[in-house]
Amino acid sequence: MKVSVKVKNSGQRAGDEVVQLYLHPLEPARDRANKELRGFQRVTLQPGEERTVDFTLVPEKDLRTWDEQAGAYVVDPGRYEVQVGASSADIRVRAPLSIRPKK
Repeated sequence: MKVSVKVKNSGQRAGDEVVQLYLHPLEPARDRANKELRGFQRVTLQPGEERTVDFTLVPEKDLRTWDEQAGAYVVDPGRYEVQVGASSADIRVRAPLSIRPKK
C-alpha cells in the first residue's frame, strides 16, 4: 500500500522536516503500542517549496505483532489509522485502514 502526503515550507527560510508515518490500531485484539512508527523521511525544502513524500506499507511487515500463544508474528484484522506528522504528538494527517480476516 502506498501512502503519499504533500509537505510545504510556508516559512521565509529553507528548512528540514522529518515526516513520520505511524500506525494506530483502533480496536487492538491484543496488547500493543498505541502508535507504531513505520517510516520516516527527512526532506529539505526551500521557502514556498512543496514536495510529495511517499511511503510504502507492507501489511505482513508493518502491521504484524507478536502472538505469544502462536509463537509467531501475526497481522490482526481490524481497523487501523494511518497517521503522518512531524512527531507522534504532532499528527497532521489521518486516514482509515481496514484489514479483513483471511478466508
